[in-house]
Amino acid sequence: MKKMIGISIILFMTALISTGCNGEKEMTCHRTMVSGSDVVTATYNVWYKGEIVSKIKSVESLTSTNESTLEDYRSKMSTLYAPYLGIDYYNYNIDNTENQVSVTLDVDYEKVDIEELISIDPNNESFFHDGKVYLSTLLDLYENVGVVCDE
Repeated sequence: MKKMIGISIILFMTALISTGCNGEKEMTCHRTMVSGSDVVTATYNVWYKGEIVSKIKSVESLTSTNESTLEDYRSKMSTLYAPYLGIDYYNYNIDNTENQVSVTLDVDYEKVDIEELISIDPNNESFFHDGKVYLSTLLDLYENVGVVCDE
């Protein structure tokens, strides 16, 4: 379970990558991880124009019958995203239901303050090149953690 949470955090950090305009294309990427009775599903909608990613909206959900697993996941996600609270064009929401915790993240990288993201976590800098997120960088990262995209 800890490995799934670690991978989830990596995937959500990658979601710190993008927004949309005219002429944009959209692709959907997904991953499902199962550990015993726990299931993490993730869907990433990526908008891009050419090689530049403009927006990503991700929804990641942990379904479990173990209340402590759900609470641990919710707590880790809350801690992960708390520093980003109040940043314009960076929106997240954590929803709890009986057997599920879902995190929705929506980032507009054409408008978000990239320097602010990097100041919160210097690791964010690896996603940006010349102030932009490149589709090839994102797809390489997704591939490395087992996310499959429908192009």
